[in-house]
Amino acid sequence: MTSSNTSNQSGRRNRTDSQIASEGNRGGRSRVSLSHLAGETRALWEDMREWVDLRVELVQVDIEERIQKAANEIMAALLAVGLGLFAMAFLLHGIAVWLGRLLGAVEWGYVLVGLVLAIAALIVRRVKPNLTRGLRLRGTGSSKTPDTVSTSSNSPKQDNPEPRSTAPSNERVRN
Repeated sequence: MTSSNTSNQSGRRNRTDSQIASEGNRGGRSRVSLSHLAGETRALWEDMREWVDLRVELVQVDIEERIQKAANEIMAALLAVGLGLFAMAFLLHGIAVWLGRLLGAVEWGYVLVGLVLAIAALIVRRVKPNLTRGLRLRGTGSSKTPDTVSTSSNSPKQDNPEPRSTAPSNERVRN
């Protein structure tokens, strides 16, 4: 080999080494960019995990509030029914005693009050009123009421008249 070939090869080698060095510098910058991107991705992942945890906690608190509200409503209804039954018992007792004094024997007053209650029970049994009409838990699926069910054969039946969101609502129902 001649000296020109040797210098030419060493020049290529030098140039290749310098190219490698500059690529290494660029690679270093891309490594910094990749590590920065990885850090940002980790931070985003942690933020997303925290958001999901907070959302789950919010749903849990919302469910707890709904359960507590339903329990309070049930307890209030039971208390009202209990007090109403006591009031009705005392009222019926008073009417029976009053009628008994009018008839001359207290026993006849109780017999008359008993007969009136028995007749009322038979009428209710015969009529069979729909006492649960409109009784529906708030926020639970759609129930078919006379407004949503079509009775004519010409109009199509609506199975689900309005779409409902499955996402929890942040609204608070106030009475």
